[in-house]
Amino acid sequence: MGVPGGLKVTATGPDFLEFGWEAVEGATGYEIQLSRQEGDFSTVATARVSTTTHRFEAAPETTGWARVRAWEGDRQGEWSETAMGTSRAAPLVLGAPSPEVSDTGPDFIEWSWEPVADAVAYEVQVAATEDGLDAATSERITTTTHQVAVEPETEMYIRVRATGGEREDPVVGSWSEAVSGMSDAAPLPFLVSMRPPEAGADRACSGQAFCPDEGTDPKTAAASPNPAMLVSASHPVRISPLFVEGPPPVTVGAGESATPFRRVSGWNALQRALVDQGAVFRFERITLGAGQEALPTGDTRYITCGPFRCSEAAAEAPEAPEITADAVCEEFEADFRLVKGIAFNGNAQDEENGVDVGWLYTISHPAEVTHEFGTIRTRSGSLEVSGGTVKATRTETALVMAAGSGTSKVNEFGGAANRDTDRATDSDPGPIRNGFGADGRSTDCEPLTHTGGDYDDSYERIVRSLGESRSEAEKLAR
Repeated sequence: MGVPGGLKVTATGPDFLEFGWEAVEGATGYEIQLSRQEGDFSTVATARVSTTTHRFEAAPETTGWARVRAWEGDRQGEWSETAMGTSRAAPLVLGAPSPEVSDTGPDFIEWSWEPVADAVAYEVQVAATEDGLDAATSERITTTTHQVAVEPETEMYIRVRATGGEREDPVVGSWSEAVSGMSDAAPLPFLVSMRPPEAGADRACSGQAFCPDEGTDPKTAAASPNPAMLVSASHPVRISPLFVEGPPPVTVGAGESATPFRRVSGWNALQRALVDQGAVFRFERITLGAGQEALPTGDTRYITCGPFRCSEAAAEAPEAPEITADAVCEEFEADFRLVKGIAFNGNAQDEENGVDVGWLYTISHPAEVTHEFGTIRTRSGSLEVSGGTVKATRTETALVMAAGSGTSKVNEFGGAANRDTDRATDSDPGPIRNGFGADGRSTDCEPLTHTGGDYDDSYERIVRSLGESRSEAEKLAR
């Protein structure tokens, strides 16, 4: 019997090896063996076939050596030369990734997933809706994270699939489930402000950012933050005075607080420095640690206060507010009303008494007031003072009034000597002063002018109008 020639591998797969050979004349069949060891056919897979090809089952990437011989009846030929073959690798099957939201911010969403075995890259699709993924463009990436830029509080969907294989035979896995992510809300801006309490009679230092001490020496006169200062902060803050060294800072929570400076000690600024350059406060945004300790975030704002008001917050220390346009001057209000009455000079007889005038007033801030009067006609004529200004015989000057309402007596125009006074024209409560100035004590505001007008009442008419009751005006005159 002849020997089969041309034995070779004719086909492979991940689960088989196929061999073929040339036919032998007269042969009615063939016996083929497959060994896992080269040159060793002690353990083999054997098959008898009537064709010139045979396929052995094999695991993926299995190498085997085959030989074949012909037979006819009881006769068998010699074994052929061996031929080697290797089954193909199992087909690449890529698993589906499982993306999850791994990080978010007000302007981004990030997803990540575990690596897929045998994957060399990934395709991602992102859309505003889950249905929109089908029309979304695929993006190829080689990492296991993907981030998209979005607006605050925006929802987006993502799906991912793995890719692999050879360039000429690429393999694509299945798409993952669609996973949504939401970006964070826009961060609350770091805002701080300081505002003196509203002016009012119930507070000695109302309407002012700093309260002066009793010192009169410009070199040493000092002032401290108004204990009722209103502090507003969008986040918890630590406040430090930069105008003095040593005192510890105070911590204030988010929101508005009217008590941050109520218990501070040593936060004193020279009045002249306060007027010239202001006092700077540093606001450090903080978070609370595990032990409730204040942990600075790095965000810092500065506010500079003058005697009466504070500047807007700034990332760097701003200049002091202008003192000449302070809020106290802008908000100062005064209402004065001239009243008149009888001047009783210790004698019940009318001829020894005279006519007095005075003020009823309401003012918003403590003030220093000058009363001036115009013409007062008597039997002996008008009274004059130096400078040509016609005034009453005695004019109240530098009269200090507290904020609120009250009375201010202007001394009598005389006794019986001018009991026939029939007209007086009042001018105004003159320069109003309050707070600090170049001398460290006060700032001049523009004078408020109040003209009360004329009155034309003789002593006799006043007596008739007052009668026996001695009205408020009469008491004021006394």
